Amino acid sequence: MKKIYILAFIIFALLKNSSAQDNRREEIESFRIAFFTRQLNLTTDEAKKFWPVYNEMQAEMQKIQKDRRMRHRDGRENIDNLSDAEIEKMINDEMASRQRELDIEKKYHDRFKAVLPMKKIAIYYRAQEGFKRELLRKLQDQRRHPELD
Repeated sequence: MKKIYILAFIIFALLKNSSAQDNRREEIESFRIAFFTRQLNLTTDEAKKFWPVYNEMQAEMQKIQKDRRMRHRDGRENIDNLSDAEIEKMINDEMASRQRELDIEKKYHDRFKAVLPMKKIAIYYRAQEGFKRELLRKLQDQRRHPELD
């Protein structure tokens, strides 16, 4: 979970202004498509079925993550001033967010089974961590060497 927050922070830091943000999002999306297509060795037919399902899942996950970021921002800024009850609510909200994410993953696992063979689904799950590592490495490299952009 900590890696996700670090990745989100780096992505957010790199995506400060609006036009750069749009370009960066497009770049990340292109990288994501190329990465998973290559890792899963998707056929054209599989890709046509997989990407719409994947994109729907991502949209649902992003909504939960956006809500979480808003709650965390408020909590981080004021944690010393919060009561135990407020802190407990914040923790319970975090757990509820994680559960909603797990519920979405389960829902889309069933949908993935309808469009991909099980072996490719297993590769997809394994490739998710690889994607995060590669994206983080790529973003760090671009930060260190902006002239390569």
